[in-house]
Amino acid sequence: MKEFFEEYFAEENPVCREERQYALFLYSRLLQMVGQKNPKDDVILKACGLPMDGELCIRSVAYEATYMRDFFWKDRELREERKTQEKKKLDYEETLEKDNQEDCFNRKLYEYVRIQLEREGVDCEEVISRIPRNRNLGGKIEWGDVDERMVKYFREMMNTKPDIAVYYEYKGKEYLKFLECKYLSKVKKYEGVSQLEIQSRICKFLCSWMEITSVEAGLVQFKEKNEKKEDNVLELRQLIPTNLGGKK
Repeated sequence: MKEFFEEYFAEENPVCREERQYALFLYSRLLQMVGQKNPKDDVILKACGLPMDGELCIRSVAYEATYMRDFFWKDRELREERKTQEKKKLDYEETLEKDNQEDCFNRKLYEYVRIQLEREGVDCEEVISRIPRNRNLGGKIEWGDVDERMVKYFREMMNTKPDIAVYYEYKGKEYLKFLECKYLSKVKKYEGVSQLEIQSRICKFLCSWMEITSVEAGLVQFKEKNEKKEDNVLELRQLIPTNLGGKK
């Protein structure tokens, strides 16, 4: 049994079954490329569906990034700071009126979800006045008669995170792409909606808010052998550093 320690990350038949561990290895490889012009690791770039023609520059990589919750809290924090500063210049009524008119994370999310549902044929009642400005829309909120499909959208988007997020520049434009990593499991579905679909929604929302280009969420699969020569498959031998496999 002691040999299991050395064989934990073996390139063939590894003891480790945790896909998040292999996702972390992939994240580490991508992290090494941050700031490089024309990174040369084509094996990794191909599996992640990233450009390989020499004009790529990765600007940031995040592992299990809770972008939606973190951006919500940061937006709330900045608005509170501005409100405090404005109170010194305006009276209470003027400050309150200005705050109610100001765009915030939750209002942007509401508008995005409303448009998506309308495209799906759902006629949503105008309920922006009932959207709380300073509460996480993925949490426990008494929604009253707000359409359940809208509430479902909020919860899925606020509570889902990509395994890896890549923010990059390519041919003068900025892009954001999410990666879902799988080893022995399959892509999950929540009430009929796949992880990849939810992640693509999140990516499109954030990119529309920040005026950058979104890319459909991609699936990266870890396998011992890429027998079908699939582009989005990384063999463990391509991913695991040899010394972690207990080899010299």
